[in-house]
Amino acid sequence: METYDSVKMVGTASTISAEARTQFVLKNAVEPAQTSDAKQRAETIIQQMGGSGKLRAMVGATQFAFDDSGVRFSFKGCRKANKCVVELTAMDTYNLKFYRYSPAKGTCDEKQAYEGVYCDQLIELFEGYTGLYLTF
Repeated sequence: METYDSVKMVGTASTISAEARTQFVLKNAVEPAQTSDAKQRAETIIQQMGGSGKLRAMVGATQFAFDDSGVRFSFKGCRKANKCVVELTAMDTYNLKFYRYSPAKGTCDEKQAYEGVYCDQLIELFEGYTGLYLTF
């Protein structure tokens, strides 16, 4: 998974040629078996954070996305960060990263990163850093 600070917008979909779009899709294609495994990992991570319904209701989470290493989503209500990335590591722990995306400035800065996080610490660290609650 690419980090947000390394992403560079090169144009909108309408300005990219059809050939370039096709090459991008073919280059980044994932086998169906890999997709289902990645989706299952992402669903598990979301469930460990309380579930997608709770994330949507409690912190206004949107734009859920997954890839081979984890899941990312945007959320509202925090001045420090508005994007969260949770990556599964080879040691069966997580890396939890918070980013502040500013469309007006065109920047996405990493604000905080936690490594070696266990599943039962995800909610605690999210709540502690953002000040937003996922539990009652």
